[in-house]
Amino acid sequence: ASAGGAASAGGAASAGGAASAGGAASAGGAASAGGAASAGGAASAGGAASAGGAASAGGAASADAGAGCTTDFDCATGQICEARVCVPGASCVASHECQSLDPQDRCSIEGRQCVCATACRVRKAPCDPCQTDAECGDDGVLFGPPTGLGAARCVALSSTAGAQKFCRYQRVGQCPCGTTDDGAGFCRPQSNSCAQVSCNIDSQCPSGRRCVNADAGVCQGQCLP
Repeated sequence: ASAGGAASAGGAASAGGAASAGGAASAGGAASAGGAASAGGAASAGGAASAGGAASAGGAASADAGAGCTTDFDCATGQICEARVCVPGASCVASHECQSLDPQDRCSIEGRQCVCATACRVRKAPCDPCQTDAECGDDGVLFGPPTGLGAARCVALSSTAGAQKFCRYQRVGQCPCGTTDDGAGFCRPQSNSCAQVSCNIDSQCPSGRRCVNADAGVCQGQCLP
């Protein structure tokens, strides 16, 4: 069909036209019953929308170009963050249900471990912005020594009212590279800023960052995106 025209039963419509029963619409058109819409279009009944489009009735919509989740807590209730996209997570009632013995599992007890927040979510990393202790993993039995990386709490780096809070992990042995004991048994950045964190391994960095210029045993790396 031509500009503004309509196509039926699998046909294609151009320049703003509409396509029915699985057809595809271009340049802002709309597709029904599982069709796909491009460049800001909307897809219904399980369709997928790209570049900022929206999908309804169970469809998946990607974040705007260049955007995406960093932690599981950036996602809606019941979802987790995989490759910067929010997807359904494993449901749970309590955090002990989320712990895995599989070292390759995202909730492995050998890693950061997971907390239950309707879905099993990887708890936030040191220096991740937070709102509650639960996001950081404050259960000393599940996350503390001898097997865990340490329980954590959500606390501001300054005493200024309304200051941003960050996850601060419990000291287990010595505080990791670039941090020091805050006097309460938790490790805070020596710089007193989460904007610049020293490291020697990736796991010491906030979510979405990695340890660059690291040298094993030497605290000279920097956590960078």
